[in-house]
Amino acid sequence: MSKIKIILVIFLLSTFYFLFSTVFAATNIDSTYRYAWNDLIGWVDFNTTNNVNVSSTQLTGYASSSMGFIALDCVTSPSGNICGTNDFKVLKDGSGNLSGYAWNDNIGWLSFSGTTTESQVYGVSVSPSNGDFSGWAWNDNVGWFSFNCNDSGAGGCS
Repeated sequence: MSKIKIILVIFLLSTFYFLFSTVFAATNIDSTYRYAWNDLIGWVDFNTTNNVNVSSTQLTGYASSSMGFIALDCVTSPSGNICGTNDFKVLKDGSGNLSGYAWNDNIGWLSFSGTTTESQVYGVSVSPSNGDFSGWAWNDNVGWFSFNCNDSGAGGCS
C-alpha cells in the first residue's frame, strides 16, 4: 500500500471518529434526577446541555444554571478545550467520591470536596450501585450546592 493510501485511510478514520464523537455525544445523567440546588442561583441542570457524562474516573461536559454554564472539566467546556489557560476537572474515585473543581464565569470555582474556612467538611459522591448523586459542593460566592433532596439540610426539595 502506498504512503498516500495509508495517509488517506488515517485521515478518513480520524475524520469519522471526530464526527461520530461530536454528533453522537450524549449525557448519561438521568433525565428526571438531573438537578443540583443552590439557594441563590436555583437549579443547576446536568441534563439540558446533553453532554454531561460520568465515567469511572471523572465528570465531563457542562451543566446549565441561571448564572451560565458550569464547566466540569477544561477539555469539554462550553468554550472548547481551555486546558492551556485553566487545567481543571471533577474527578471520581473507585468508591464514587468526587473531588476537584468545576468553573463558572460568573461565580468562579465550585469545589466538590474539601473543608470550608469555617472547618465544615463537605463532598459529593455518586452511588456505584444506582448512580444517584448525594452530598454538598461549595462555592465561595454563592455557598452550598445540594446534589440530592434527601441530603440533610436540603429542605426536602422535589
